[in-house]
Amino acid sequence: MMRLTESWDRWEETVRKAEYPALQPALAHRPSMMRLTESWDRWEETIRKAEYPALQPALAHRPLITPKGVRSMATVAKVKYVFANAGYTLAAVRNQKAAVPRIRHAYLPHDLSALNQAQERKGLFLHFMLPYVLEANIRVETQRAHLIILGAKLKVGTPLAGADVEWLEKLGAEYGVQSDDLDELLRRVDVMPPSLALAQSAIESGWGTSRFAQEGNAPFGQWTTMKYEGLVPRDREEGKTHKVRAYKAIGDSVASYLRNLNSHRAYRKFRDVRATFRAQGLPLDSLTMAKSLKLYSQTGDRYVKLLHRVIRENNLTSLDQAQLGVKVMTFYPDA
Repeated sequence: MMRLTESWDRWEETVRKAEYPALQPALAHRPSMMRLTESWDRWEETIRKAEYPALQPALAHRPLITPKGVRSMATVAKVKYVFANAGYTLAAVRNQKAAVPRIRHAYLPHDLSALNQAQERKGLFLHFMLPYVLEANIRVETQRAHLIILGAKLKVGTPLAGADVEWLEKLGAEYGVQSDDLDELLRRVDVMPPSLALAQSAIESGWGTSRFAQEGNAPFGQWTTMKYEGLVPRDREEGKTHKVRAYKAIGDSVASYLRNLNSHRAYRKFRDVRATFRAQGLPLDSLTMAKSLKLYSQTGDRYVKLLHRVIRENNLTSLDQAQLGVKVMTFYPDA
């Protein structure tokens, strides 16, 4: 957890130097990482009741629990164990012999970069990200299906119920379009080929090892302004104010990424290409759609070429037909 161990060390040193006998016994019961938050609450209560003025200022510097702070709960070893126990392999998914289990864990394994074999690191990252991509797509698919039903009602002159009108207004607000413009909503409320989402997350996060992915749950490296919490790039030019947006969980990041592609004006061409596939009744092609994402990166055409290479070299299109199952993988905090 982010600097909590160091903070406890400083507390111990302060208590010993101050020679407060009432607090000395507590040092023999240094809390496990699992219960540090509760322990800090108890320490604060003890200090305030004891009225030790020398320790009061330290309460203003209570260490924060951040994504980086709880990464220790997801080690590579633990993730491998959970995946194996669930029978979750990309080979089985590619052969359509198994559904993809859902994940209930907020953070990427903190020790991904310690894996020396690139293929092993890539495989673990893909295993981890695929359930989140599929879950984000399912949410959008559900929205799209309901939107189509409402559109069909309006075409035959059936008035919408109040709840449906309210739902459309919320949908329009989410995707940045007027709720009565159903044609534009259909262009925006649509899914992303998993192969393309996986490739972008791999590139932007260095296969899950980047600072933004590890500390901010941001594998897609989405920029933001002062409106949202974020991490400042170390190489940000003087005078610039952008940050990389941080998220409470990986799932939030994936949902935000999909919403960004479905609503931002920079990706209008991407949505046009996708709409063409829909109009022709063809499956979405990630390699073709990738060509419309030049604006996602400052490197433009080189970024598109890199997307193509990552998709092809890692056989990602074979995951486009993956189905999300009902089994849930849970990472308990004993890793």
